[in-house]
Amino acid sequence: MSKANKIKPKNRKKPYKPKKDQLNLNSIKQIVSSKGVDGLYDHFKAYKRLDKHYLEMKWDIFDVNTTIDLYCLMNNISLSGDDPLPLEVLDMIYKGDLIYALRKQLIDPTQEFRIEIHSRARHIDNPDDIVTLEPYIKDFAGDPINYEVFMQGKDKGKHYFKRDGVFKTLWEGVTKEWNINLDGQYSDDYEVFEAKAKLSCTTPFYSWLQEKEFKQYKLLGQMRRF
Repeated sequence: MSKANKIKPKNRKKPYKPKKDQLNLNSIKQIVSSKGVDGLYDHFKAYKRLDKHYLEMKWDIFDVNTTIDLYCLMNNISLSGDDPLPLEVLDMIYKGDLIYALRKQLIDPTQEFRIEIHSRARHIDNPDDIVTLEPYIKDFAGDPINYEVFMQGKDKGKHYFKRDGVFKTLWEGVTKEWNINLDGQYSDDYEVFEAKAKLSCTTPFYSWLQEKEFKQYKLLGQMRRF
């Protein structure tokens, strides 16, 4: 019987380097100690290509102030315009996962947002006379805007865009822009009584750590429904 030939293992010419997926807590500590937090952020940005996720949030424009006022009254607190709303209040106002990702800083606040507002108006003297108004739709594809600027306008920063596709003008904030769009759609005999908004974007998370936190949040939300 012939003896089986023994195959010698090949000599490793290059030093062994762990795969990026094997990044552990010790590696993170080393990066922070040598490059700081900014270095860690840059490392994670290049760590691996993260999947993009569709995120959205919906709210009733007329319910926002009512909900905030009710919360302050029940909890005996006062909030100024610059005070961040507690997450529990945001959950009462906005429905969806986008507000969580923004508030918890899981994604870049500057996004190619898309806003849709569907509203209806009724005759002041005849409430049964209801008209559906033309939806307000603005897509920031190719022209990303900061979330706070999008919501509040020039008080939070300047963003110029083409109004009606013609001249560039300053973004006034989503509520003001919606009201500008309403001008001329109905007479003074009517009043808007319903306005449903939906804000959406498609984006990756800052890193797999933020993506993991988001997935845990989604899982907990699903568990609460049962």
